[in-house]
Amino acid sequence: MRRRYAIGVILIVVGLWIWLSYWGVPYISFKKNWPLLLVGWGIYIVVRRITSYRPRTNRRRVISDLEQGKISVEEAIERLGDKR
Repeated sequence: MRRRYAIGVILIVVGLWIWLSYWGVPYISFKKNWPLLLVGWGIYIVVRRITSYRPRTNRRRVISDLEQGKISVEEAIERLGDKR
């Protein structure tokens, strides 16, 4: 859902930029400055990855610990409960 929202916002911004450039409002030449879109998109992706980073649970280790009796069923469910 977030991805669709972000793509929609990007398309709106690009469309407005091209349209306003055509009319000379902000005087931004799309021919010359289009790489800024790639830079902005890259920054967006990096920031999103950094802010949403959560270490993954090692599922094999949890199952192994459960089989060996090191952890309880409730603790295994809690560790594996992180749905990604």
